[in-house]
Amino acid sequence: AAAFILILGIAGAGLSTIFPIVLIAPWLIADYTGKPRNIHSPQSKMLIIFGMLFAFGSEFLKQQPPALMVFSQAFQACILPAVAIPILILINRQNLMGIHKAGSREKIGIWAVILFSFITTYFAIVELFM
Repeated sequence: AAAFILILGIAGAGLSTIFPIVLIAPWLIADYTGKPRNIHSPQSKMLIIFGMLFAFGSEFLKQQPPALMVFSQAFQACILPAVAIPILILINRQNLMGIHKAGSREKIGIWAVILFSFITTYFAIVELFM
């Protein structure tokens, strides 16, 4: 019973890791281009298939599963700057935001997130190769 619970937990961790990774690229591209989020579009399907192939293709690497799990978590830390920087760019565009353009508090908050994301990305990459 304990082995089943362990396997179930590992499978759950894997699924909770893969869904954000395969959805982040189509959503970022849709947000940046101003198009509605449509995961059924050909572009989104191709990005999702690529993400799934990359994720499941890692099974054929000569790595132990715990090492792959650590790598996937480190990779997620690297995604945060890719999300925070476009947000900063988009909320400062007058033609996009209109009267809802970011104020000083929002800008300071997002800069803090970007700084934090660079620090966590640095530590994730450094620790991965140590």
